[in-house]
Amino acid sequence: MSVEADDPRDDLDQRDVRPVVAMPRAGLSGAGIALLCAVIGIGLFFILDANRRGKEADAAKGQPSQAAIMSPQPLAIPLAPVDPEPVAAAPITPVLTPPVPAVRQSSSPPPSYAPPMAMAQPPMPDASPARAPASSGQASPLIIDLASADGGGNSADAAGAAGDDQAVRASVIRNRSSLVPQGAMISAVLETPIDSRRPGLVRAVVSRDARGFDGTRVLIPRGSRLIGEAAGDMKAGQSRVLVTWTRLIRPDGVAIRIGSPAADVLGGAGIRGKVNNHFFERFGNAVLQSALTIGVNIASRPRSNSVIVGLPGQIGATGQNLLPNLDQAPTIKVGSGAEISVFVARDLDFSGAGLRP
Repeated sequence: MSVEADDPRDDLDQRDVRPVVAMPRAGLSGAGIALLCAVIGIGLFFILDANRRGKEADAAKGQPSQAAIMSPQPLAIPLAPVDPEPVAAAPITPVLTPPVPAVRQSSSPPPSYAPPMAMAQPPMPDASPARAPASSGQASPLIIDLASADGGGNSADAAGAAGDDQAVRASVIRNRSSLVPQGAMISAVLETPIDSRRPGLVRAVVSRDARGFDGTRVLIPRGSRLIGEAAGDMKAGQSRVLVTWTRLIRPDGVAIRIGSPAADVLGGAGIRGKVNNHFFERFGNAVLQSALTIGVNIASRPRSNSVIVGLPGQIGATGQNLLPNLDQAPTIKVGSGAEISVFVARDLDFSGAGLRP
């Protein structure tokens, strides 16, 4: 007799094959959380209050009670004043002074005062050494300064008036074709870089022909070399390097000392460059100094509670370190190839040198 197994597919319509998922547990509600926070807060309040009262009680035990009643000092009754006994006064004896004899006045008048008689004194010899007579035999004229008698104030006015009256005479410029006049501008290009930390000689090349006063001849051709000296003493707020050109050499070998300053393209004094004020270096030094000062104060203070206060002198010294250009001068750099100009400070005469039309 065979037993047939039950087919699980027969009762699929009666069974639920969906998975059973457990629902999340219900947590505390909002009211419960608020109540729990309130209980915790009240507990912390009572704990902190108990600690505070305990500290106050410990402090009160160490100090003497102010409510203790001190026994009063015994009262001292002052003694009654004692009147001094009267003393009999001694009789005063009068002092007799001898009579002063009267002085009789004479009827004769007093003698008249005679003034002293002036005595003529001989002339004193001149202490200055005798001067040798002039070879021409003529006496030198006597000059009397009448302006000094009035206090010397009119002498300056007279000199000023005389200077105002003097006329300035005009002169004609000669050799106009071979003269570069004062105030002319020579265009050039910087050949060597400039660093204000390393002052020294610099060099430039003329980039444009410079003609004479009348413009007929080229006196300084392009390609001429300029030699000068750059200054290194920089000051606060300075943004240009001062260069003095001392010599000019033409390609044909003609040299001349020009002694003229450098300028920019528009003729302004100095050569503009890149300025470095070293701000971060000064700021770092100031911060380091302040940190060291505060650290020393913290290390040397006593164990009791103390407050560190910055003294005015220390604060002022720190502020002085932050001022620009105080400890370190600014650095100015000009790269090679910068366009510059030479402001001719005096007339340059090329007479006798080879001229080029």
